[in-house]
Amino acid sequence: MEVIDQLTLGIDHMFDFTLRNAERSDFQLPPDVFISASGNRLAAGAINVAQIPMTPANGTLRALQLVDFFNMSIRQTIVSAGDLNNISLSIMASFPIPASLQDFTIIGLTGSSTPSGPIRIDSVYASTANWTQESGSMVFKIIQDIAALQEVVFSFELRNSIMGQDAPAVSMRLGRTSHDYRAWTTGIRSLTVPSNLHFKPFQIAYFTLTVIGQSDYRGTYTNRLSVTLVPRVDLGQPQSGAQPCSITISGLANAFFASSRIRILNSADESSCAGNCSGHFSDSPTGSAGFGHWKNATDGNHSLVLHVIKPLLALNIYKFAFEVTNPAAGQASPPVSIESDGFNSRISRVAMVKAGGEDDPLVIAGFAIAKIGQSTPSHGAMNRLSVTLVPYTKLFKGLLLTISGLNGAFADSGSPL
Repeated sequence: MEVIDQLTLGIDHMFDFTLRNAERSDFQLPPDVFISASGNRLAAGAINVAQIPMTPANGTLRALQLVDFFNMSIRQTIVSAGDLNNISLSIMASFPIPASLQDFTIIGLTGSSTPSGPIRIDSVYASTANWTQESGSMVFKIIQDIAALQEVVFSFELRNSIMGQDAPAVSMRLGRTSHDYRAWTTGIRSLTVPSNLHFKPFQIAYFTLTVIGQSDYRGTYTNRLSVTLVPRVDLGQPQSGAQPCSITISGLANAFFASSRIRILNSADESSCAGNCSGHFSDSPTGSAGFGHWKNATDGNHSLVLHVIKPLLALNIYKFAFEVTNPAAGQASPPVSIESDGFNSRISRVAMVKAGGEDDPLVIAGFAIAKIGQSTPSHGAMNRLSVTLVPYTKLFKGLLLTISGLNGAFADSGSPL
């Protein structure tokens, strides 16, 4: 800028100019601002004024200093699907936040089943927030001044979704409800979350992998059902006085096991649990390792309950098996599902992934369709009987098929048909 009128010694010379502040997404210190002068238009000749730093005009805020937050973090208390979750927002501002002039907006808390509406905030600095479920956002006003460099915590409760998910990205914005000069704003800022995924807001428990297969599809034969599980979060971490964790595999239609106490077998793959995944399970919360609880159902849809006596750790692979007797009658593979329950371990029921083909759990050799028809009802006429078969499994070459009950018909004994 150019001096167009002489600056006189000993007199305060004041002028203004306008710049737009930066929109920043993380905390930055204000820049160092300097002034200098140079030119050659004075009658006495050229003059240069050395560069010097400029000092704050009011002793508090430096030029282009954006008031901001030293800390903005958020965490949760529980990962269980469908449970009430206590969430805490912590802030520390570099400048006072005046009551009645400011509001906070939290964005991205997706994955809650709490319906839209007012929710309570546990803090002396705010009392209620307007919650919008669809966008996962909430807005609340400050009701008491917050001093600079003061650590403040806002706590509120939202209910986790019944379906598992990974933690969403959550951000915050400080707005103002008045044009009072004391009110200040920030752009949208990402909130810091704990490194431990269990405390990241709306990290909700689920299995990343649930596979079940079988060893034998012949009716009445012993069948080894093999299971692979990978939990997204820790399951069964002990907590004094809390409900122990259990995992239920249901829909094991028409399988037979004589006792309620069934042995859990280790997988041949020793890379999983060092070959001892069965040691994580029992038939009761205080039972011996290596067993499960077999539950017979009157409708034939039996289930296996595994009480977790040694925690299952997030993203670890757990492989194990159990043996049942197949039903005599053929059947398609039933829909098999899995769920878990217990303190901070609840996972809603989901369908398990099947191994495929004859390895699908409890698909039993037999016929889904077995039809027979004829070409004529006339007495003494040659009658062409037509058969349609749809098997549940493949039937190997050389297998003998027997069609019985053809009473009243004649054919030469032993002759090919």
